[in-house]
Amino acid sequence: MPSTATIAWTAGALVLILTTTVFTEAFGSSYSVHAGILFGLAATICVYSLLKKILEDPASVGVLFGHKTPWLEKAIKLLKEKQQQSIDAALEKQRTVLIENLEALRAEQIETLGHFEPAATPEHLNDLSLEELEALKSGAAYQNAQEAVEREKGRLALEQRLIDIDAFFSDESAILYFTSGEYLQHFPKLEKHIRSRIDDFVSQHTQSTGVNMTNSFTVGMSIVGSGVSAYRTEGARGDMYNGMDTVKYSRALQDLNSGERALLRSFYLLEAYEEVSHLALLQLRASIIFNDGTHIRNSVQGTNSDKKHIGNGQHFAHEAIAAHIGPNTANLQQAIAGLRTLENSENPIIADIVRSSFETGNSWATAKDISNSQIYKPYEQGTADLLLGWYEDELPVGFGGFESLVTIARPGTGKTQSQVIPNMLTYPGSIIALDVKGELYETTAATRAEKFGKIIKLDLREIAQSQRYNPIVHISTKKIWTSARPVANLLFAAGGKNDNDGDDGYWDGRARDMVQAFIAFQLITSDHPTLTTILDMLSPSTEEFEDYIKAMANSGNRGLARYANTLADMPEKQLGGIFDHARSNLNIFEDEDIEALTNENDWNPADLLEPGTSLYLCVPEGGIASYAPLLRLIIGQHLDMFKAPELGRPELPLTCFLEELPQLGFCEPIDKATELGRGRGVRLWMFAQDHEQITGTYGQGIIDRCAIEMYMKPADKTAEHLSRILGETEDIFTGEKKPLAPVHELLGEKFSDKVIVKAPGAKPIQIHKRMAYQ
Repeated sequence: MPSTATIAWTAGALVLILTTTVFTEAFGSSYSVHAGILFGLAATICVYSLLKKILEDPASVGVLFGHKTPWLEKAIKLLKEKQQQSIDAALEKQRTVLIENLEALRAEQIETLGHFEPAATPEHLNDLSLEELEALKSGAAYQNAQEAVEREKGRLALEQRLIDIDAFFSDESAILYFTSGEYLQHFPKLEKHIRSRIDDFVSQHTQSTGVNMTNSFTVGMSIVGSGVSAYRTEGARGDMYNGMDTVKYSRALQDLNSGERALLRSFYLLEAYEEVSHLALLQLRASIIFNDGTHIRNSVQGTNSDKKHIGNGQHFAHEAIAAHIGPNTANLQQAIAGLRTLENSENPIIADIVRSSFETGNSWATAKDISNSQIYKPYEQGTADLLLGWYEDELPVGFGGFESLVTIARPGTGKTQSQVIPNMLTYPGSIIALDVKGELYETTAATRAEKFGKIIKLDLREIAQSQRYNPIVHISTKKIWTSARPVANLLFAAGGKNDNDGDDGYWDGRARDMVQAFIAFQLITSDHPTLTTILDMLSPSTEEFEDYIKAMANSGNRGLARYANTLADMPEKQLGGIFDHARSNLNIFEDEDIEALTNENDWNPADLLEPGTSLYLCVPEGGIASYAPLLRLIIGQHLDMFKAPELGRPELPLTCFLEELPQLGFCEPIDKATELGRGRGVRLWMFAQDHEQITGTYGQGIIDRCAIEMYMKPADKTAEHLSRILGETEDIFTGEKKPLAPVHELLGEKFSDKVIVKAPGAKPIQIHKRMAYQ
């Protein structure tokens, strides 16, 4: 509705026109305009004052008209209602726009993020007042939601851009090109220079007479010969201007050498990450395409190149662009120099892009390599996957194979917190955990019991809190002599790299034979065979020993009978040495607590065939070596349970987390599991402090058979080994070779907080640790 001021000015204008007309008729034009203006202003002031008074105080106006103003009050009421309707309509429109904006943001959140933030965009917006809507739109939640959407849009755009770049450089049929018009858009001074040359040329040849200069370029670039009209001159100038934008330069991607290709690809990627400008990319691309003139040059599609003045304009543009681009070699060297300044970027993605542009041969894996790998994969919780670490703190890197893994890391590197605990909290299959200090049990047992299944705890720190395990009762009695042999081997760590070396090797072998025989004898003769009864047999009186020999000879077991004859004929000194060596290796079982722990039995190795079962072997800090014979025996028997072919391979492999593995000594079932476990459904994740520690016990073969090797903050010799197996890179431009990861870098800050992952047939990865408490 019109305002009071508008009505007043309108009234004043009407009075001005009326007064001017009347006065012109009465007094002539000389007075009419002045009178009209005076009367018009007076009318405007009067009408404005009257209307304002009516709206502010209609009662006083009623007095002025002798209280006979019902028509006036009605008019005022109507005027106010109209004004209020206008205000209400404007507020409702404002409210509608706010709702539309909020609903649009909610739709964007759902589309880009997969969800919406209720605090920013509630569902029932129509129920809110204008003030509530304004507060909502100006609030922090709305702003945060907007920023989240924009970030996700940017991420998706970047992701698509990277996909497009990879697709282009993977297409051997791809063609690189640019046009003169595209080039000149970025260099307005160069465009102005070309236009100036065209203008000079036109002026020069317009003034020429009697010469036809259109037969060759020096003559044929002339716009007019003698006597050409100005109309034709301007038409030719326009054609030249048009022609200067229509040159197209092309070069096949497959024609680029490896250096050009790597450099250009890096610039495309760095431009996508906004590390180099679009102009810098354009200049390098133009130089590589132009290639000192060895390119394909033609016209943009639709250009009438036969029209001579278009061709003249193209020639001017080509000459200027060629000079502006300059020598390709110099441009490449300048681009390389600029690129090298980013080689040590704090952003590892940028550093990787730069390194890949210079280096051929071995290189670090990227997120794309991880996603496309046959070994690594983005981690999926609830599957057979094990979480190895995080690539760039965004992509969880997993391994879902049934093969074994090994991590070599010094104390204090966080291997337990970053690799063992997170996986024990999330892996749904059965597990065995060699648990130093009971840390794994304390942090994961309750969760695993709730989510996955049965918990079994053998605790060598607090025997009273431990479940019991008698390894002897789990030996098969079908072939007693043969079945006793693996148990004896496990008790003596037989079969290792240094087995049978020197005198200790001889005595180990003889003592092992004796223990095998005594185990077999107990299985035949005892209703409740235990390690304690076997230990008793290693400390017999003369009479007891003679009785043992007679009983073994008459046991009905051919192997046991043969061994009884061997013992009977053995010299006393030799016999004493064997007894001493056997007792020395098994002295841990003389402990009363261990005797109590192993005399009874609370679980069966077959329990681990039930998915989600967890066996914790808790040992005191520094106690693995002391309890090694018992630990080897327990682990070995449980691993052997999975070699029965009739059981088949479980859907989720039994996964064993074996911290401080070398302290166990050699354990043949562990060694065999790295070779045959894939088919049996057994997967080991072994941990050691350095490379030599594990190879000194098992040899290099146990590492070579692992699908995944991981290293954290390696010590000197391990760093040398790691640097060697990671291989070398070669500089594309200089031919210089250097290690992918030099020893000094592996020992320094650069890799101090990273995990290096190596797998056969795949690029190595640098990943980050994420601790369980994070």
